[in-house]
Amino acid sequence: NDNLSKTPLGIGWGISGLSKLNKQSSGAVLVTDGSGKTVRYIQEGSNNPSLYFDGNDYILRGNLPSLYPHSIEFWMLLDATRVNNAGIAGIGPAGGGCGLGSVIRERSDGRVYQHIDPAGCGGHGASYIATSPISSVWTHFAGTYDGVNHKVYINGLLVGEDTASYTSSTNFVLGTDAFAFRRGYIRGFIDEVKIWDHARTQAQVQANIQTSLNGDESGL
Repeated sequence: NDNLSKTPLGIGWGISGLSKLNKQSSGAVLVTDGSGKTVRYIQEGSNNPSLYFDGNDYILRGNLPSLYPHSIEFWMLLDATRVNNAGIAGIGPAGGGCGLGSVIRERSDGRVYQHIDPAGCGGHGASYIATSPISSVWTHFAGTYDGVNHKVYINGLLVGEDTASYTSSTNFVLGTDAFAFRRGYIRGFIDEVKIWDHARTQAQVQANIQTSLNGDESGL
């Protein structure tokens, strides 16, 4: 994300709002979260850096404002071999646990799904939307929730919708599950992460797919 070199931006973090960067002689940058976990930042091109997760790493951003209606967007390039139910990104409870969350996971069959759970691991009111199998190419994911309606977009196209009952959580995790138990860690690249405090429309998702935002946009 081009925002990596800018001042951390609070809730509107690209990747930089939760990490410090340490430039290496190789040109790579080590990104370290508050708990000391480290992931590698890979420079694919002069204007297109991305985070690479090697199957062992994750980033945790805690103490966010409550995210009830919300949208989560990012670009992903996942390795061909997937870990079933490994978390890619998501929002989870401050104290851990397995309920009250909005999580995006990969599956061993190549599909990606978003699960919004109101409480207690798949209890009443949960929503589950899975995509078709996704190849190991750069793919844009967007999951939106307006307090009732849950929608998932791949490359700006609606692939599923459902309803869910959900309140809020305050931890955002990238690279593994947002719930306390870790089902696995992804291998692959993540870029252009955006967390919004409202449900984005399809037109809004499509308008920003190819755009690097400043981080001070309304609701980001």
